[in-house]
Parts: sequence; C-alpha cells; structure tokens
Amino acid sequence: MSLSQRSESATIQLEGKSSAYLRELKCKHVGQLNFILHLNAFKVQPLPNKGIPSWTNATELKPFHREMDFLRVKVNPIDETVTNMPYVNAQNVGLANVEEGNINGKSFLIETKSIERSCFNKDPSARLLRHEYSKYMKNIPMSFM
Repeated sequence: MSLSQRSESATIQLEGKSSAYLRELKCKHVGQLNFILHLNAFKVQPLPNKGIPSWTNATELKPFHREMDFLRVKVNPIDETVTNMPYVNAQNVGLANVEEGNINGKSFLIETKSIERSCFNKDPSARLLRHEYSKYMKNIPMSFM
C-alpha cells in the first residue's frame, strides 16, 4: 500500500509569529503493521489579497522542512477495537520526537511523549505536539488490518 496526498493551507503559530505553509505527505506500507511517512512542507509567499494559500494559487514555494516518520500499529488482542500506535518523527532541522496515540475508526490522535534535539541546536520551544489525522471519505472506517 502506498498513498500520496497534498494538504491545503496550514498555519504554524510560534512565539507570536504565524507562517502559512503547504504540506505533502507520502505514506508507504512496509510490512506487517508498519508504515513510513515522508512529509515535505513548503513556505508560501503571502498572497496579495491575504487569501488562503493553496497548491493552485501559490506564487512561490520555498522548501520549509522535511520529516521522516515511522508508525507502528498494535491491535489489542483482547479488544480489537482498541488500537495503540507509537509514532517516531525525525526532522531535517535536528529534532526528533516520539508520539503515541490511538485509532478510533475514522481518525487517530497522537501526542508527544518526548522531544529531543541534536547537540548543536537550541532546546526546542515546543514541548507538546498533537496531531490528528482523519479519513475524509465518508462512512469508510480507517483500518490497518
């Protein structure tokens, strides 16, 4: 299984500044219940009318950051509706984090357990990351089985 998806506009709020970006996601199933995700984010030049940037109206895309993620799904043998997952993320800016969460059928929510940095970076200003991913197709449950 392999999928590719481009998100529409997202915004980061960090230290009082906001930045709009577009994100491209590629996901690949690598055996059993393991997945590799590649995320590429692109900064978007502000639009003249302050509209929401999209892949079709962006005037200039600049590489913002890259991430490589590893996701493993573990189904509870006693209750198959309970699915836990660790998520390991490494970024090209020298940060790595471990997140954990659950799948509820149509979406999954993961939250930071730890964030670390490389020796030449400052301590990260973020202490908690929370991501929610959902299937946008109606009435189709998310399933990794």
